[in-house]
Amino acid sequence: MVSFCFWNYLLINSSRLFNNIGRIDIGLGICSGVINSILYNVDDGHRDVIFDHFQGVKLDVIEEGTHFMISWLHRPIIFDIRTRPRSVPSITEIKDLQTINITLRILYRPRAELLPKIFCKFGAVNDDRGGNNENFPSSGQRPTYAMPQPNWSFKV
Repeated sequence: MVSFCFWNYLLINSSRLFNNIGRIDIGLGICSGVINSILYNVDDGHRDVIFDHFQGVKLDVIEEGTHFMISWLHRPIIFDIRTRPRSVPSITEIKDLQTINITLRILYRPRAELLPKIFCKFGAVNDDRGGNNENFPSSGQRPTYAMPQPNWSFKV
């Protein structure tokens, strides 16, 4: 009889214990999901612009770190502001009808304080398109056309 009462008591208390653990586990799962939806990270070399569904693009530029947002109201747009190279090939003709291939290598990065204006004008600029940037098609062509033509006539 004693062993039956002990096992019955253990069975009743263990079911209460597991019910309490289940409730705590569900509460922790909900809390971690809410925390995960309101926190976001901005990595080194990146900046963030917040798009608010009521106010539009905010003029504040957010730096590196972990930040809070209201997930149904705000949407972070993260920009890479590190210096990147871009090669722009250009074919130039000289006076004696020869063509010269010139490749201009441009190192560029966006200015962090102008990121809200860049986003409003061009959207999220993605430079991983394989060479051509449709948002700025003539950014490298102008300097190569403005180069002086060589004068090959020598005076003795």
